[in-house]
Formats: sequence, structure tokens, C-alpha cells
Amino acid sequence: MTEKKLSFIFLLSLVSLSMYAQPFMRRQQVMVTVAPDAPDWENPYVLGINKEAYHATLDVPCGISDRTDVLTLDGVWKFHWSPDPGCRPADFYKQDYDCSGWDDIVVPCPWQLQGFGKAIYTNMTSPYKLDWPKVMTAPDD
Repeated sequence: MTEKKLSFIFLLSLVSLSMYAQPFMRRQQVMVTVAPDAPDWENPYVLGINKEAYHATLDVPCGISDRTDVLTLDGVWKFHWSPDPGCRPADFYKQDYDCSGWDDIVVPCPWQLQGFGKAIYTNMTSPYKLDWPKVMTAPDD
């Protein structure tokens, strides 16, 4: 083939490819209706409340036990499991809250493996009832 024919075929394929790809490249805007009484964790427009700005520490973890400026979170923690956010203890985050009646768990370790909640692992389907946008439905037993 001549160079002109190859250039024409290449140009024609680019034009047809761009025409085919246009519908896929457009951003689809999805309007989500949120009930006025929906909790924040079921509202897709709530991305965070009272959270700090993103940052990177860029620390290397080697020798971390020798560092005085790093606080490790490993150890025994007080823990209270609630089946959903509505059942959590009120004001648990306050400094003077009495958590002496709470259980102890070892961190790091999933709390489900320490007897709280239900251990869930699946690589096939979701064990939760699909009830979008609700996220707090309990899994089937």
C-alpha cells in the first residue's frame, strides 16, 4: 500500500474510534435522593465529619519501637461492641466517660475473632441485605 492510503486508513480509524468512544467518555451525573432523616453514614454526600486534612507522614517503620516521638497503638484496649451506631453508648468519646465495665481486646486483631459480632469473609457475594443506600442492615445468620 502506498503511504497516502495508509495515512487515510489510519485517519479514518481514528475518527471512527473517537465517534465510538464519545458516549463512554462522557461523565454520567447521577442524582441521588437522600431522605431528610437519613443518618450521615447512609448519605453519599457526607464525605467526612470532623476529620483532619489528608497528610503523609513519610516515616519508615524500621526501628519504630526505639523512637520517642511515635506512639504505637498495639496493646490491650477497652472495647464495647454495638450492633449498630444507634446502640452505641452516648458520649463515649468524652474524657470523663467511665468505660470500666467494657471488655478488653488485643490490638491489632479483628474484634470478630475475639468474640464480638459475626466474623464475615466472602469473596463471592455480599452477606448483607442489599438495601441501597442503607448500609447498616444485619447479615443473615
